[in-house]
Amino acid sequence: PKYVVCAHRGGGVRAPENTLVAFIQAVKDGADMLELDLQRTKDGIIVLSHDWDISSQSDGSGQISSMTYEQLLNFDFGYRFIDPQTKKHSFRGQGISICRLTEVLDYFQNSNPNLLYYFDFKQSGIAPDALQIIKDYSLQNRIFFGAVSPEIHQNVVNHKPDFIPITPNSSQLQKFMLPFMLGFYTNVATEAMGLPFSFNGSKLCSRKLVEKCHENKKKVFVFSFGDELNNEKNQEELLRMGVDCIVTDRPDVLRRTVDRIMKEEQNTDGIEKRE
Repeated sequence: PKYVVCAHRGGGVRAPENTLVAFIQAVKDGADMLELDLQRTKDGIIVLSHDWDISSQSDGSGQISSMTYEQLLNFDFGYRFIDPQTKKHSFRGQGISICRLTEVLDYFQNSNPNLLYYFDFKQSGIAPDALQIIKDYSLQNRIFFGAVSPEIHQNVVNHKPDFIPITPNSSQLQKFMLPFMLGFYTNVATEAMGLPFSFNGSKLCSRKLVEKCHENKKKVFVFSFGDELNNEKNQEELLRMGVDCIVTDRPDVLRRTVDRIMKEEQNTDGIEKRE
């Protein structure tokens, strides 16, 4: 698609983030891509969680890497979720467990064969296993990588094939943005560009920046450290700049924004052709 709707952690506003129920809801809401946070259990199972410690999402505590998958199944991963409208723990006690990567891929393999995936690596050493899974599920043309940590990012780069695009790590992004804000474009050694919507209150993305990235054959992903990309105003601003993908907690809202803009563009194209 021209504009990609990416569900950040499955869109954690409408369901508990990084759980199968969240990813199912995101696709129902019109997501073209799912962003998943990859970690590995003590017994080598790749599971989905942003934080290393499960206390932020479940009724348990402890690091994922120190527990087996079977141990993790004892905890309720819908426990902390609060519905923003009702203010209730609407998924508590509903049997929501930590999600395996293959669980998501199995669910959508047949029903959504064109679904895109963005793997965000939260631990080092996972890349070889993730690449085998990508091969097993034939995801080679539907996958993007990312890692914020420079150390984890380098580990992924050391293993990944060139055909899988990866977005910059925090260090690369900082080295890119500072010169750009002074008027200088420096190329980043990644196949895609991932940019925060703002930093310290200042918006970073611009039409000029997007055009420069496109000139260098890089897709532009925009994410947020907060809820800035959950509203139509900011979404539309980025889409008008020509960004390729917005990573949002509200894929339902972004889907409406994208559809509206696409319809406007089609109508404009139709008028121009008639003239």
